[in-house]
Amino acid sequence: MLISLEKNTILKGIAMITLRWTKGCEPKYQTKHSVGADLVARQPVLISAGKTTRIPVGVYIDKVEGDDTLELQVRGRSSLACKGILPGNGVGTIDPDYEGEICMILTNTSDEDYQVNQGDRVGQILQARVEKIPGLIHKTILRGEGGFGSTGS
Repeated sequence: MLISLEKNTILKGIAMITLRWTKGCEPKYQTKHSVGADLVARQPVLISAGKTTRIPVGVYIDKVEGDDTLELQVRGRSSLACKGILPGNGVGTIDPDYEGEICMILTNTSDEDYQVNQGDRVGQILQARVEKIPGLIHKTILRGEGGFGSTGS
């Protein structure tokens, strides 16, 4: 449930992605030169040893303006990797038409369960410009809140 939503524009100019988030889940840059903004767990989640789990981070794409050459990427944190907690798919791509809650997919490669607490930093988010491959055909599917394989296998 969304407690309150706040907004932030990641990129200003010709194209931009605006995010919204639940209270306490604002992505934050830890330093002036940080490239990725930290994402925090919206709720406690236990990642069992050897299992992969979605961690909701309370962040949503509010709107995309301009062209469709932007994506959001979610990436792991080195401090978690040292404990055997890795992104389930390396770098996660979030298409600009995704409307659901952004989640980190984390895999526990250790032999022990790992407890994620509400507010723990579980990943990073950044924006990237992409170039589409000319001449490829796209399906006509409305994504909406569907994600994690919703456009087919």
